[in-house]
Amino acid sequence: MNHCDTVIFACSSLKGYVSAAQEKEGTCYPVVFLDKKNHIEPRQMKQCILAAEKELPGTVETVLIAMGFCGGSLDSVSFSRRFVIPRVDDCVSLMLQTDKEYCPNPKETGHLYMIEQNPEEFLFEKMF
Repeated sequence: MNHCDTVIFACSSLKGYVSAAQEKEGTCYPVVFLDKKNHIEPRQMKQCILAAEKELPGTVETVLIAMGFCGGSLDSVSFSRRFVIPRVDDCVSLMLQTDKEYCPNPKETGHLYMIEQNPEEFLFEKMF
């Protein structure tokens, strides 16, 4: 990992979106992709996030989170450095955000939202 003072933690399902956002904004922060399989169980994602923070070099001061709260995976977590976390319920809400007006959950009841770019990796039965 590059010894930069800012890194991004992102769900691996958002890889293409994070790359596009960095290109659009002219940034090149190092990105730590957290395995999307951890979304099945929020406690697993929480442990993944905590483990990833421990592995960061001491020069990292700020972690930008490119994901939502995802089932509570960020509830009651304290970090040893500054974490910037979007106030959205999950990654789908993050991707649906299109303007600067705050909307924690823009999803509409009765709709199924999927952002999987590799449908062959999506296992519906593992979600329940």
